Amino acid sequence: VRPKRSKKLYKDYGFRVEKILDTPETEKKPRYSPDGEKIAFIRNQGTLYVMDKDGKNLERLCDRNDVLWLDWSPDSRWIAFSRTEMSWREDVYVVPIFKKMEPFNITQHANDDYKPMWSSDGRRLTFASRNPEGDLWIKYVFLREEDEDKDREYWEEMEDSLKLEGKVKIDFEGIRDRIHTVAKFRGRYNYWTQSKKGTVFAITVEDVNGKKDIWSVNWFGEEIKRLTKGDTDPKMFLFSNDGKKVYYLTKKGEIKRVDISSLEKED
Repeated sequence: VRPKRSKKLYKDYGFRVEKILDTPETEKKPRYSPDGEKIAFIRNQGTLYVMDKDGKNLERLCDRNDVLWLDWSPDSRWIAFSRTEMSWREDVYVVPIFKKMEPFNITQHANDDYKPMWSSDGRRLTFASRNPEGDLWIKYVFLREEDEDKDREYWEEMEDSLKLEGKVKIDFEGIRDRIHTVAKFRGRYNYWTQSKKGTVFAITVEDVNGKKDIWSVNWFGEEIKRLTKGDTDPKMFLFSNDGKKVYYLTKKGEIKRVDISSLEKED
């Protein structure tokens, strides 16, 4: 979809619709690469594909189906995805688009590990992990072996300057030993997201009374805050680009915003 007159989509009232693929298949969840040159999408029963932005050079990236979530690396060279392995349980994988390689299973865990998201510097991959009892963990993995040995002081000093430098590097050897747990909640499948830098996370949490609201936590597992109250039961939410606000859609269909910095942390 392109605007007819304005250069920006949100400023126009008329639009041109162009069909990129013309197939009898069902294609869904299209995601442009950060550089705008590629589109990844899921076909039919969860088959992962990538193609050029004009629909050419279509390529299947995984020989198995049941892919549910996908996310591009910030350098547009890798795709992280989660797919169902057994019954309800997913695992998180990464696959390159610049060379032939079998998708690599990052988690390989008995829990349901899903919805991977890259940090903007390409050095961490975060995902949610849940068990059959409804416990939800937010976890991340250091993709570079060298980052595992860096202390908290280093990351705090670097927080304001975290950005992609060159190409994303992944050290696969021992990568599962570099998975870290941020926090554990009583949560729900699907509802979690992160700030652009991957330093703050927002999660739908269910309290002891069964009420569902948005909570946040930083990647050190601290600064836990309840962002909404009153059983908001959000259907969708996302961070502002600066990571200071969360926009969410309530169960009543209302779009609202909350400022994280203005709230006190919970004990």
